[in-house]
Amino acid sequence: MTAQDLLGQLRGVTGAGPNSWTALAPCHQDTNSSFKISQVGNKILVRCYAGCDFDTIVAALGVEPADLFADGRPQKPIVVPPPTDRVMVATYDYLDATGDKLLYQVCRYDPKTFRQRRPDGNNGWTWQLGDVQRVIYKLPDLLEQERAIFVEGEKDADRLWSVGLPATTTVSGSSAWKDDYALQFVDAGIRELVIIPDNDEPGETYAAKVALACSSAGLRTKIVRLPGIQAKGDVSDFLNTNTKDALELVIKAVEWVEPRPPELPVGLVHISVVLRELEERLLAGPVPALRTPFPTLNAMLAGGFRPGELVYLGGKPGSGKTLIALLIAREAASDGNGIVIISREMVNTAITSRILSQTSKISATRLRSGLLLPGEFDLVRAFSEKLGKLPIWMTDKALTLMDIEKITNEFRQQPPIGCLVVDYLQLLRAAPEITDSRQIVEAISLGLKTIAVSMRIPVICISSLTRGTGPDRGTKKPDLSDLRNSGQLEFDADVVLLLSRQQGDAVAELNVAKNREGATGAFDLVFDDDAINFAEASMRLEEKNIAEAEEVYQSGRSTGGRGLFR
Repeated sequence: MTAQDLLGQLRGVTGAGPNSWTALAPCHQDTNSSFKISQVGNKILVRCYAGCDFDTIVAALGVEPADLFADGRPQKPIVVPPPTDRVMVATYDYLDATGDKLLYQVCRYDPKTFRQRRPDGNNGWTWQLGDVQRVIYKLPDLLEQERAIFVEGEKDADRLWSVGLPATTTVSGSSAWKDDYALQFVDAGIRELVIIPDNDEPGETYAAKVALACSSAGLRTKIVRLPGIQAKGDVSDFLNTNTKDALELVIKAVEWVEPRPPELPVGLVHISVVLRELEERLLAGPVPALRTPFPTLNAMLAGGFRPGELVYLGGKPGSGKTLIALLIAREAASDGNGIVIISREMVNTAITSRILSQTSKISATRLRSGLLLPGEFDLVRAFSEKLGKLPIWMTDKALTLMDIEKITNEFRQQPPIGCLVVDYLQLLRAAPEITDSRQIVEAISLGLKTIAVSMRIPVICISSLTRGTGPDRGTKKPDLSDLRNSGQLEFDADVVLLLSRQQGDAVAELNVAKNREGATGAFDLVFDDDAINFAEASMRLEEKNIAEAEEVYQSGRSTGGRGLFR
């Protein structure tokens, strides 16, 4: 037996600390919650602060002193016999939904105490409820009602019925509340529940528990606290000095609380909730996406990268994968998205220098060396002023996944970020206890996916590729199998981009090797080695044609209209 087994026999139970409760004493008429019960190891400690001795307490509880030990012995049913020193003044029947079967009774005695009993099948009583079905009080009478009042005791419920207000309660109070009671209200057709607590702390606890369960079951609820009643007073006390109409006015003055979504395990939501979110998002206009500087990629991604996506950008050393990531970051920042760049490969000045070169078209070599051409410093200053206004943050200090989580968590309270760029996966560290290289990569990959989902942002992570084997080692275009620890990375990723370019080549291929929500395929990029920049080949070709046509046109004008444009 444990302390929890006895709580159902007590009235006015409220928590008093870990494994400790106070209640109205079962051994005397009590209005001050003078009884305390605690679980300490394998012992149940009981004490009445009004002075009742131990023998009186265990007799009132209907147990033997040896039962107050949780030592693993088979538990015997709790049998609380009727008191011999008190007079039964009322019985309250709990019937099944049909109204034909008496399930159990609550007996009220004077001086005030309660006992529970059920029919034994032989025209007698068993003074314990056992596993008999628990139901709400007056269940058959509630079947024709849409609104009911919930109070703490059967006497109060009967008083409300006497003035024409449907009311109910449950056996043993807050400590024995079962969420199944809320479903019984629903099945009975009740749609609105008015909860009137007794004017004390246990009453408030009871009311809150009932309101939460019934609201989660779909009922409109309201907790109505009665004015002008003394401490520990109840609705019967209110009706002793007020009319039914006065009570209804008090009830009407309190706003209804609409049903709340049901309490579900963490992360579990009903499809109706997701559909509402989707509808609201569609009504707000185009679904937000992180646009890239490559129109073909945007088209394949249905506009760009989406919140919650983990994107792997893979390439061999020197292929330009970091430059692609920086181009995407700059484009996104230009659209107003906050960007955080975490690099373990380059320091902050090197990252910034590359972004500045891409933006200004000034040679990256001259920016690194400081040997600028006449007038280029003014360009640097002008473009620096422009770039300095973009919402881009960067760090070369984050060593571990924990560092990254700390940084992103800080942005929950600051201007939000729209994308996280990590360069690159294999240089990050996992928890110290993880030493296997494959497990390290898997832990970091899972952590980045978690950040993407929890922050509702795309996370773009650069990853190195395996170097391959065999005679085509240097020329083979990469595929998904070339991702380091391919199985886990491919599984975690929503999008995988693979960059193929030999050092010195002006043309590269960007392959959308995986796209969970759209098309896959490859397209060509043209590399500008001087400005360390990439552009789509079709765009670069179009720009070249326009420039050549303009040159021919100008030439034709200078020769009196001869040439292509006559």
